[in-house]
Amino acid sequence: MRTGAEYREALRDGRRVWVMGEGLIDDVTVHPATRAMVDEYAAWYDLSSLSLDMPAIDLNSLRALPLAPRRPVTPARPTPHA
Repeated sequence: MRTGAEYREALRDGRRVWVMGEGLIDDVTVHPATRAMVDEYAAWYDLSSLSLDMPAIDLNSLRALPLAPRRPVTPARPTPHA
């Protein structure tokens, strides 16, 4: 799985990116208009690359819970049009 650092490096591939009002920018990973989004995506890559073991969850006990009584539902009355 790709890391955040690998994602950043992949963005430095010679792409040409224009920012409105500024023109062509050199590096999307450090430019103020694009850096925050790159940081967010890099953080997601780093989070997803963590291989954490998920705890075992036993859902069998849910079957033993009593069901809540159902409430009667009355349909809404149509409102008269003026």
